[in-house]
Amino acid sequence: MLLPSLPTLLPLLLLPSFSLSSALAPTQAPLVFPHLPGGSKSAVPTSTFVPIDPTSPSSQTLIDVLSSDPDYALLLRMVQRARMVPALNRLREATVWAPTDEAIRRRVREHEEEGAGAGTSAWARAVRWVESEEVDLEGGGRDNVQQATRQLLFYHMLNYTLPAAHGLAPSSSSPNVPTLPQSTLHTTLLFPDSGHLPPNPHKPPHSPWLPECGDGILLSGEGQRIRVAREPGDDGALRVGINERGEGGAKVVKKERRARNGVVLGIDQVLEPPADLATQIRTHPSLSTLASLLPPPVLDNLTDVSPHLTLFLPTNEAFDSLDPLILSYLRNVHAAPDLISLLGGHASGQNRIGWSDRWRDGDEFPTLYNTTLKLTSSDTLTLENDKHDVSARLASRDILASNGVLHTVSSLLTPPRLLALNVEKHLIGLNATRFVDMFRSVNLTRSYLSDSDAEAGERDGYTILAPRDDVVEVRARRREHGLARLPEPGTEGLKDLLKYHVVKGRVKKNGVHEDGELVETELRTPLLKGQGQRLQVSRAKGRGGKEKENKHDGWSFGDATVVGEPVHVGNSTIYIISSVLDPPRDFLSVAVSDLRLSIYVASLYAADLAKPLSHTPGTTVLVPRNKAFNALGLAMQYLLLPDATDELASVVRYHALDSIVYLSDFANASYPTLDPEHGSLDVERKTNSTSLVVRSPRTPEGYAVNGEDRPARVLSGDVLTASGTIHVIDQVELPPGLDITIGKLVRGAHAETMADLVERAGMGWLLDGLPPPTDADARRTGLESRSDAGAPPRSYTLLCPTDIAFTNINLTHYLTSPAALDALIRLHILPSPSIPSPPSSRKRGTKGAADGHPLALADAATYSTLLSKREGGPSSYGDLSFRATGDGSWLVGIKGARGTDRRDDWARVIAFGRATPRWRLEANATLAAAGNGDEGFDSDGSGRKGRRGNDKNKPPGAEAAMVLGGGVITIDSVLVPYEPSWLFRWGWAVFVALGVTVALVGIGYGGWQFWARRKAKREGYERVEAGEED
Repeated sequence: MLLPSLPTLLPLLLLPSFSLSSALAPTQAPLVFPHLPGGSKSAVPTSTFVPIDPTSPSSQTLIDVLSSDPDYALLLRMVQRARMVPALNRLREATVWAPTDEAIRRRVREHEEEGAGAGTSAWARAVRWVESEEVDLEGGGRDNVQQATRQLLFYHMLNYTLPAAHGLAPSSSSPNVPTLPQSTLHTTLLFPDSGHLPPNPHKPPHSPWLPECGDGILLSGEGQRIRVAREPGDDGALRVGINERGEGGAKVVKKERRARNGVVLGIDQVLEPPADLATQIRTHPSLSTLASLLPPPVLDNLTDVSPHLTLFLPTNEAFDSLDPLILSYLRNVHAAPDLISLLGGHASGQNRIGWSDRWRDGDEFPTLYNTTLKLTSSDTLTLENDKHDVSARLASRDILASNGVLHTVSSLLTPPRLLALNVEKHLIGLNATRFVDMFRSVNLTRSYLSDSDAEAGERDGYTILAPRDDVVEVRARRREHGLARLPEPGTEGLKDLLKYHVVKGRVKKNGVHEDGELVETELRTPLLKGQGQRLQVSRAKGRGGKEKENKHDGWSFGDATVVGEPVHVGNSTIYIISSVLDPPRDFLSVAVSDLRLSIYVASLYAADLAKPLSHTPGTTVLVPRNKAFNALGLAMQYLLLPDATDELASVVRYHALDSIVYLSDFANASYPTLDPEHGSLDVERKTNSTSLVVRSPRTPEGYAVNGEDRPARVLSGDVLTASGTIHVIDQVELPPGLDITIGKLVRGAHAETMADLVERAGMGWLLDGLPPPTDADARRTGLESRSDAGAPPRSYTLLCPTDIAFTNINLTHYLTSPAALDALIRLHILPSPSIPSPPSSRKRGTKGAADGHPLALADAATYSTLLSKREGGPSSYGDLSFRATGDGSWLVGIKGARGTDRRDDWARVIAFGRATPRWRLEANATLAAAGNGDEGFDSDGSGRKGRRGNDKNKPPGAEAAMVLGGGVITIDSVLVPYEPSWLFRWGWAVFVALGVTVALVGIGYGGWQFWARRKAKREGYERVEAGEED
């Protein structure tokens, strides 16, 4: 005789009046399940079988009991259809939980209401079979074994009988009767089938049929458990199939019916076998968080990991206690590997199923994550860790499943390293998953997103600027509208964009200057000569210019605002930003987008330097704004002519420094330009100020070698480009070697008529920058060219009427009269005065010429022309006077001209153009007094020490003086030489003569009258009229 196994005896030992002698009765024989793997009897679950004894006092079997009660008609039909009558007859001391017909019909209705499909329910098929014997219980007629129905019915059977005194007929004298808190597990005759066996249309090879144990894979070949308890109170009813919380199940509603081989207990509900672990996890209320986190394939494929599992799963409260960022990460699809590891750390796949009635203190459960959970007390599990143990309280036990058992715990039982998030996982938790995906596509994750708290101090940290998924999605949709879109995954363009979101080291808000600053990113390209591309960081200011002092201060990186608080991970910091940061575009694209620089852009194209300058690596471009180019006036108009391309290119290159220099990096130094012929530009930072000025190098006397009276001011800067940066200045710095003559300015004014008349008047030297034809005039003026020994000794300003202006005069008269033409031209030529001292040493209030002006103009300022007697000319009306109109424009007229209503003696100024300044050497007063006043001149007139050969040609004590190079003033009317009329010239004499004559006549007449009266008085009488005589 074989003894029952321990699992068979264990549920029975829990009952107070269990009789070991009855369990080991000699008449019992083991029930062997030949379909178990290997056919080993030691693996047979608790079950005994005793053949029908014809000599037994009781001849009624379990089948007879079911047949005799009309409430079990449906159940009996199912047993018969499933061909289970022989099996039930061979059982001894069995317990059958028999659902009544009403219970079965109620379950069918519930299936229909739930929409589960009544036709697929075994109970529904049984009802239909009663109505029509043609209905097949298994729905297809191909499974002769009716396996699904058999498993459903076996779950209603125990292979032993509950003791009548304590299980079926409780009394107040039995204090040890189980109640709900003391529910017990019992082993049923259901051996779950994993579903791997296909339906079998053939009869089994043995008869009568025995209870099937499935395919022997699930539950280690053991029978499924069922929970039994009695309701509280002395008259508490027995309930079977309740859950771990004591809820649900079926209530025994009919008095037990005993048979010679067992007992039948009528219940008011059918018993549904436990679902698999995946379904239990999905439906259990305390595991809803875990169910929502785990990817569906992970749950669906639990049986692929192990045919049976013992799970200790964390409850919703356990996840609620996690850091919100960690929980947010776990909710992301990218957390699937960590979730699988987390589940593995709570799952034991050992052969022995971990039902709680088997536990002993100290039991260990090896997990699928290669950790070990240890039962340290009846309600505590501990994960033994290298640094510190992690413990959890058991929240509930024995949630039954077809492929294992599930227990819940109050906290996670995983090594801390499993939930130690690195930068990448933090970004996922911050809803920046698409940002992480982009890093993965270009293999930058390990380089920048692998920092974690566990590695703090072991690697360099970064500041990661991450846009959230919704921001990236909006940017990605731009493709539909033809706007700027994100680069394709895996491309170099995407790699550059992502590196522009990474800053080396930690950037802290309180460490940013209140006026903003530049930080270096990880984006390095050949155009930057190995430097990291910069990114502007700005802080918001409060009212009145004072910085706000509350935590809501805004700040930004580039055009993206920082959203929320920083997240620190190891040595790195994460900032969520409001938009995707685009690396700076090429130089040309940046310049074109700024309307202030449109003339500069036009100059780039005119000089054919647009693309070359954009592709020149490591450049800082000092770009004059439009107003600065407009100030050049006619000089700019000339430079834009097709045949001035080389000179314009020189101007453009002279504004490009051959290095990347940001505003904060500028020092008082000279910086080489891309125009090697003309050298460098000097940058000066004013004392105790952040303002910068740019100028051409200066002579020892303080003059700028390019002749500019003042330096250019930096208006704004650090406009980032792909190849460097742009700084906007307020003045065009012309290269020192650029020679702008009056003739070139006239060409810029398109004044062909005036140029022709100047040539006809024999003054073509003025247009070409040559000296006058007479050497005496050159010696008298004492001026020399700054670049050519043959340059004119003096500088001149030409008043240049437009071609339209000449249509208002009789041009034929001047073309046929050389003297008139000479006078006309001389009236339009003004000698330029010299500048007495450099700007740095002038007296306060002394002003030079305005930007682009050839003369220093002031209201009522008067200049002599070559027609004036002051300049050796013949006319007393050769001086011109300038008047300001109040709207920024000027009028010029012949001084002293009067008596005419015509515009021959005044004109409106249209434009200015300044020629290249000239230089001369002036002996100082000491040398002049010593008789050493002879003037020496530079060979090149540059005024720069190096270009003068260390001043070897400069006499001791001599100083260089700059003379404005003159230029052109365009006017809208021709000034005709003024000659007053004869009346104006001699009228005064005539009027004086007439006055004298009248005065003399009056005096004579008055004297005669006086004489006549005196004479009459002396004679003593007066004439008497007729009639007066007495």
